Amino acid sequence: MLLADIKPSPSDISLGGIASMASSAPGCSSSTNDDGFTRPELPLAPLTLMEYQEQEEIFRLRKEHLKKEEAEIQIEKEKVERERQLHIREYKRSNNERDSRYKDHNLLNNRYLLLSLLGKGDSGEVWKAYDLEENRYVACKIHHVNKEWKEEKKANYVKHAMREKDIHRSLNHDRIVKLFDLFTIDNHSFCTVLEYCGGNDLDFYLKQNKQISEKEARSIIMQVTSALMYLAERKPPIIHYDLKPANILLEHGTASGAIKITDFGLSK
Repeated sequence: MLLADIKPSPSDISLGGIASMASSAPGCSSSTNDDGFTRPELPLAPLTLMEYQEQEEIFRLRKEHLKKEEAEIQIEKEKVERERQLHIREYKRSNNERDSRYKDHNLLNNRYLLLSLLGKGDSGEVWKAYDLEENRYVACKIHHVNKEWKEEKKANYVKHAMREKDIHRSLNHDRIVKLFDLFTIDNHSFCTVLEYCGGNDLDFYLKQNKQISEKEARSIIMQVTSALMYLAERKPPIIHYDLKPANILLEHGTASGAIKITDFGLSK
């Protein structure tokens, strides 16, 4: 049979068939009525200039409102993340305090009453303590000499600690944490007693706040420079060798106050 011999049936040329073919054509929208026939939808009436301007203004204001909502959500998200980091930090601190051999708040050297753990590292921990003789808060940095270390490593660790003590004890500057005392706890640990600073370090502050203002940065740099000039003018000069945000303490916990440099473990 040839294609030319194929004749359309009456149903193909009925209204329904025509509507079906029209609905399948590109660019045409249609709907189906209750009688089963598909009919094309009427095109929307064109907007007048005033109606177009009204819609444009509505969409513009809606877009601005959504941007404002997005910014507010981002601020709230950052706030929640900061709080989460604080909870994680406190959780780790409380666990380390619970596992510490000094968890019962020992009295060290018959003078320093341990109050709360401030931080823990690979070879020691730092406690907030109260000096019963001087009636002041101090930071007790407890150094642990690992029993499994080789004798050479133990001797090297103690050597560095003694050098830090000798250098640090000779320093007296407002922008440098003061060293008050050093004593032996037992055969595998000793303690250095330092000036207590109630705020956090700059590294933690930057992680919480992402950035600081130009005025705050200038103030911090001026104070750090003052401390470095003091170290450079010593005879012989002293080099810190480990100056970083984590070793810059913020006395009041913010970047708008006084700072103090700490950790002279690598200084020479």
